[in-house]
Amino acid sequence: MKKTVAVIGAVSPFGLAISFGLAAAGHPLLLTDGVDLHLVPLFVSLPLLLARIKIRVPHADVRLVLSERDASWEADIVVSAVPRKALPALSRRIEEVVTGKIVVGLTGWLEEMDDDMVGSDLPVAPGELASLFPHSKIVNAAVITAPPGVGEQGRTGKIEQVLISGDDQDALSGVAELIRDAGFRASKGGSRALDVDCQKHD
Repeated sequence: MKKTVAVIGAVSPFGLAISFGLAAAGHPLLLTDGVDLHLVPLFVSLPLLLARIKIRVPHADVRLVLSERDASWEADIVVSAVPRKALPALSRRIEEVVTGKIVVGLTGWLEEMDDDMVGSDLPVAPGELASLFPHSKIVNAAVITAPPGVGEQGRTGKIEQVLISGDDQDALSGVAELIRDAGFRASKGGSRALDVDCQKHD
């Protein structure tokens, strides 16, 4: 059975990519974008994203959810694609409903990374998510992209690889499977760091 995935920050670059990919793979998707604080995504960006997914993937099981808390409550896996600075506020809203669940924090956006970090297998923001979500299974993920350029699916830049790390091997394997389901190639590394080559399948 496909896991239900909540994508918080669905209109962000990687949020877009993973949303299209998981919808095509048949995962039930719950899309939200921090609408507790920002109403514009609810009435403009998210409905447009939903329409684009439905056009490209007519069979998609995807819907918009008013709040991050409601989306996280219903989901099996929660993907946070919000900026790092928004994580503390997000944790206050959803921590209670993600107990025991996999929480994936996408960090290390291109504009925040130094050249010497590209290709690194260092854990991303070690301990940051674990302190915010102490009762969840945490996977840190750094998205590394090529120079920006909006593609057909609204992605900014080509996703070259995702570096993910965490202490829970089942959670790491589950996230690797999600990446593959989304149409990216994944290769598993050591116990603390999982180096995932996220070049899109042709």
